[in-house]
Amino acid sequence: MRFRSRWPLALAAGGAFCVMAPARVAVAQQAPRVALGPVTGPNNEQLADKLNSILELHGGEVQAIPGSTYFGVASRLGVVGRVGEEDLRSVARELRLDAIIVADLSRMGRGFALRIRVARGRDGSIIGTVNLEIGRVDDLDAIEQQLWGELVPHFRSTVPAGRTNPRTNPTPSGTNGSGTSNGASGTDGSGNGSTEPTGATDPANGVTVRTLPGLGVVQLALNTGWSSRSWRMPVLGERSPRGYENGGFFEGGLAAHVFYRLQRERLGIGAHAYGTLPLVISSRGTSTEGTVVSLQTSAFDVGGGASVAYLPPGGGAFRSDVGFVFHAFDVNTARLAPAQQLVRMSYIGARARAEGAVPLIANGSIELAMLFAGELRMVSVGAEARMAYGENAGLSWGFGGTGGMELRIDGAVAGLAIRATGSWLRYRTTFSGRADVGTGSDSVDDYMRVHLGVSYAFGVHGAPARAPSRPAEPETRSEPEPPPPRPTPPPRPQGPPPDPFS
Repeated sequence: MRFRSRWPLALAAGGAFCVMAPARVAVAQQAPRVALGPVTGPNNEQLADKLNSILELHGGEVQAIPGSTYFGVASRLGVVGRVGEEDLRSVARELRLDAIIVADLSRMGRGFALRIRVARGRDGSIIGTVNLEIGRVDDLDAIEQQLWGELVPHFRSTVPAGRTNPRTNPTPSGTNGSGTSNGASGTDGSGNGSTEPTGATDPANGVTVRTLPGLGVVQLALNTGWSSRSWRMPVLGERSPRGYENGGFFEGGLAAHVFYRLQRERLGIGAHAYGTLPLVISSRGTSTEGTVVSLQTSAFDVGGGASVAYLPPGGGAFRSDVGFVFHAFDVNTARLAPAQQLVRMSYIGARARAEGAVPLIANGSIELAMLFAGELRMVSVGAEARMAYGENAGLSWGFGGTGGMELRIDGAVAGLAIRATGSWLRYRTTFSGRADVGTGSDSVDDYMRVHLGVSYAFGVHGAPARAPSRPAEPETRSEPEPPPPRPTPPPRPQGPPPDPFS
């Protein structure tokens, strides 16, 4: 009896499957072929480079065909710069394109209105439009993720069934299958808070990607919270230290900024003024009779000058203040022993402060940001302190920093913000020369503040001005031609058939 082995047949079948399986996966993973077509308007070359770089950045989701290849074929066909359906379809047929991007840029005030259209390759019809309002072409970097989220659904809709790339990201939250926004998502698709602007649905099937609210003309801020002061200085003449400690007092302040706005309300140049003073403060000391007495105390910190502010389109902020400052703290110690008596410490001079906000969430309705600030003061100490501790005192240097959080709630009230901050400030002064009390060494004056504030900016637009109302081209569907009519058979004769032999 002879036995035939089936192993060669099984191995052959397995090999055939291994050869066919990658081919089927490769077909299933084929991404849409997309090319950038005509781009018109001012700065069209810069805009074309920016859009091509966005396509190349997302090379895993689409097959980006170089622009030189597109225009080489368009030149050969004689359709360079044309955006008609037949023109786009002829180039797409040559390059086997699924989608073509057409863009046009136009001036609008100090900025631009940008319209990006997506054409289907197989028939050249427009299937989606995105309208944007930008200050510069470089602003596309800040909204690149949101813009891509609006374009990629149109690209995928052009791919026939069986060619969808399963490795591509799912449709971003907030958009439906046609690419129109369902609302502000506030996320970048990864579940984290996005710092990119959100989109708003265009009534005519176009999508307007808008930037975050801009600067106000006038911004008023009210701050209140807890503050403390610690001043110390060894007096060399008497070999006895002098100092003052106040663990905490209630303080309030008011600040105002006025801006002339540029770059579509994102850059502001103007002036500022602020003032801070204690609302409830008390000091105590031991009198010459040995009893504890209350000491009259007063303080203030005021200043003003020029300001520059900038709000990036993607969220966050930067502000710089430069000007003068007058800061004073006075405790009436006339009832204390001479060794414990203090004079008024005051500082007047120049102040420079820079503040930045790093956005954690920014979607047009709310913006949550971390605040960082640094401050430098170059001041001269007051006459009272010079007479008491050394009339040849040099310039005092004040330096400090601030950290905290800010929440803008433009979705509820445009221009309204709440912030919580903690700050520290130190003055350092070196006294020398003739003195009434005794020549002092370095004086150190520290201030700590923990404040909660609310601000309101007048003139902030809750919904930024949109691009000019341009109706998006409706999606045109090529209707199949009706089948030709079937020939009508000739009518059958009625009655019995004729007799061939009659």
